[in-house]
Amino acid sequence: MSADTPGPAVARLSEGGAVEWAKMLDLGAGGYAVAAVGTGDGGVIVAGYLRSGSVAFAGASFLVRLDAAGRPLWARRYETDVPAQPRALLRGADGELVLVGTLFDPRGGRSPYVLRAGDDGTLRTAREYRGREDNKVHGAD
Repeated sequence: MSADTPGPAVARLSEGGAVEWAKMLDLGAGGYAVAAVGTGDGGVIVAGYLRSGSVAFAGASFLVRLDAAGRPLWARRYETDVPAQPRALLRGADGELVLVGTLFDPRGGRSPYVLRAGDDGTLRTAREYRGREDNKVHGAD
């Protein structure tokens, strides 16, 4: 993978599989979209990561909300101490977003993390799990 990796790509397909729209997101760095959830109004929230650091397949996590036509409504970037790779995105009944994934320590370790955000992407809580004694909590519950 080169430093020229384009921004994350997203597309909406019809039920029949035809492309309704396709977008390359300009988030200031190359990266990948890895998960999406519907918003109930035809829009979508996309999760992914922007390449950064020494790990080619991880970086800063992001969430982007797109309207039904694929226009960005907001974008949030979440920096961590080490490169992150989101793996799944869930949306609660109240609109709360839960992003889970893996953090990649440059020394070779991996640890899971959970990020909770409001329906506007505002960070509520982020937690890294490294063992019972070494859990790190960021944000407010």
